[in-house]
Amino acid sequence: MKIYPKRALTVLGFATVFSLIALPLSAQQARFTLPMEAHWGKAILPPGDYRLTVPTSVASPMGVMYIYGNGGTKMAMPAMTDIRPESKHSYLRLLNIDGTYVIREFSSGATGKTYTFGIPKTLRLRMSPAQHDLATLIDVSGQ
Repeated sequence: MKIYPKRALTVLGFATVFSLIALPLSAQQARFTLPMEAHWGKAILPPGDYRLTVPTSVASPMGVMYIYGNGGTKMAMPAMTDIRPESKHSYLRLLNIDGTYVIREFSSGATGKTYTFGIPKTLRLRMSPAQHDLATLIDVSGQ
């Protein structure tokens, strides 16, 4: 059997393109409304309605999330992912650090995964130990 490298690379290229096209189709979709401005990693989200996309395929093991809303797209990468029992409830957990809200966690009831996000250093330095436990929960709906 003779192997043609050019043909093999062409087939590999098409397979890669098709998997990248299918990636958004294999993503968890969710919607939420932020009643206040919130920091999500380095992104600052103004109040409003948002759509969240979390790729669930093996091709995206990093768990990069895409947040669409208010005329733009933001990306957030979790610092840690944890697996918990699946439920029907998904939520965002926000911390209030001296009047500045930070999205600390996204819990996906549908997948049983909880994604924890870092707190920007400037806000982390202003936190008191009691602020680690005080949180606001925002309901996330959809799949």
